[in-house]
Amino acid sequence: MSTGETMPANPYIFELVGPRQYNSYDVQKAFEEALGKKVTMKPVETADLDEFYGYVFPPATAKEFAEMNRSFLPGGIIEKDPKPTAAVKKTGQVELLDVFKQLVAQ
Repeated sequence: MSTGETMPANPYIFELVGPRQYNSYDVQKAFEEALGKKVTMKPVETADLDEFYGYVFPPATAKEFAEMNRSFLPGGIIEKDPKPTAAVKKTGQVELLDVFKQLVAQ
């Protein structure tokens, strides 16, 4: 995004995916390893996402994670347009665990 090129649409949408698919249990295990302690999965109300992520991440990161999650929930942008034509798919090479370790270290 720092290339200085004009984006073809506003908003410009990236479909970001990791090197492989993860399920809820993979995410739980990655958090446990990054945090060095057991974590429990539980449902979180949409209104409580900022607070929920605030327990683990710094405020700015917590806000971004909450916003990302809201986009996937009913009424979110993904529900309205699940395959936007302007999306560009970017496949990352970094494993989820490595991302969590970096985020927790901030």
